[in-house]
Amino acid sequence: MTPSSKPLTFPVPFPGVPPFLFIIKVPRTTAAEVLGPPMVTDNFEGLGEGDVWAFEYECGLQVVFQFMHHSDSG
Repeated sequence: MTPSSKPLTFPVPFPGVPPFLFIIKVPRTTAAEVLGPPMVTDNFEGLGEGDVWAFEYECGLQVVFQFMHHSDSG
């Protein structure tokens, strides 16, 4: 989280957007070091366990980071 962002409340409504816009090669442990503890850890149907963070910036941009436990990227 950056100083100009605030955490979003779950569930986060994102109607009509693709599920993944970017994939980054970063382990979820590194994401947790940067973003803090996961906001949600859940079992995503067909994908398995994953950690999620969601933020909104002052300009209105909303960003969700999802890292699956079995993957080395998010």
